[in-house]
Amino acid sequence: MAVFEADPGQSGAMAVGAGVGATAAASLGSSFNTANVKAAATQADKMLTAAKAGRFRITERGVKPLTEAIDEVTHELRKRIFHSHRLAQLPRLGGHQYGQQVAQHDQRSAEGERSAIEALNQYQQVLEKLREALEQASKGYNETEEAHVDAVGKGAP
Repeated sequence: MAVFEADPGQSGAMAVGAGVGATAAASLGSSFNTANVKAAATQADKMLTAAKAGRFRITERGVKPLTEAIDEVTHELRKRIFHSHRLAQLPRLGGHQYGQQVAQHDQRSAEGERSAIEALNQYQQVLEKLREALEQASKGYNETEEAHVDAVGKGAP
């Protein structure tokens, strides 16, 4: 699995692309589950930490398509979360004991800390962290540019 590591020598777009790709791979690699989403959250945390520390930056022009993509995925994800709550309803599989056991099992798999709904909720939080990291990286880029413009304007080397 790819892992996000900020590299001061690489361009911001490459760093962000690698981080976003690693996050997507971590969460959607072999199967969508809470363990994979937690791995994606770890990568998103690393991106956010690196952005806040100024270890990677990206232009507003570079960040715009990435944040638009995240917004689109977030919108679709929210719709899926809304519709997934139907999974938490007890299915009607008859009044016999086996049907009731299967129905309860199905209901439990939809709710709780290892459920599909929880994985979707956690993934939404990952997307929010990614968006925040990108916004912070763009802000860091702008601050660095302004500092360089000021330094050049003052005659600094």
